[in-house]
Amino acid sequence: LTAVAHALANIENVKLDRHPRMADFAIWGAAAAPALGFQSETFINAYMGNRESANGLALEASPVVPVLYKFMNGKEKWQGSAGELLKELNTIAEEADTKQSGWPKASNVLSNRLHRLAPNLRAFKGGVDIAFSREGKAGKKLITIKRIPQQEQVGETSSEPSASSASALSV
Repeated sequence: LTAVAHALANIENVKLDRHPRMADFAIWGAAAAPALGFQSETFINAYMGNRESANGLALEASPVVPVLYKFMNGKEKWQGSAGELLKELNTIAEEADTKQSGWPKASNVLSNRLHRLAPNLRAFKGGVDIAFSREGKAGKKLITIKRIPQQEQVGETSSEPSASSASALSV
């Protein structure tokens, strides 16, 4: 409760250089850190390090990710259906990759995995952006994969807190 009381008393004074994902949590943690014997910067650095580690673990756990990076090697952009992408990945994947239990056997499974991995892939240095769209109103579902230059990494930061979040912080 001491940490919560300290955070409530000091939350207005917390100014972050950048707003990471879950900005409200980061602000609360930075405001409470001094009551727990830490500097606010120590909390933010630990939080960002944990986020990077979580991104890395999610990517390492997927057998699709290394093959996807191999596929995108030398390409800036690719667009097509999940079925087309699965065929492409299957042609360059090693047999050991496709035999793993986590390797997608169907295009909808690949699409679902890419949806879940998209934030991790955006946040990873040298990452890729995966976007999902439809061609026309009832048209073909498309996946667009683009390389992200390191200076434009997405997912490391978020926008300012929403009005409802900002008002909740001042309660």
